[in-house]
Amino acid sequence: MINTRFYNYRNISKKEKERRMIRVTIELIPHGNDFQKKTLGIVNVINNGDGTKKRGNYLIAYSTENTTKPTTFKIKGHKRDKGFLPLIKKAIRKVK
Repeated sequence: MINTRFYNYRNISKKEKERRMIRVTIELIPHGNDFQKKTLGIVNVINNGDGTKKRGNYLIAYSTENTTKPTTFKIKGHKRDKGFLPLIKKAIRKVK
């Protein structure tokens, strides 16, 4: 099972935690059996609140079951009218 630190992003400020967030959970589900599922990674996309009505700025926090501290980076100037899927795509592509 995943360490609880996997979910606790201690290096993200309280203000950022309170903002709206998208969470993408990547799971392995052997033979479609949900009881055997294993979480491989989590990507949190946090709106940092300093964008405009047309463009948003986001903090990305990515963790795997093997990490104790999330990898964080920023995406600036995402066009809001493009929706959330292109934002998720940008976030996943930046993960190394």
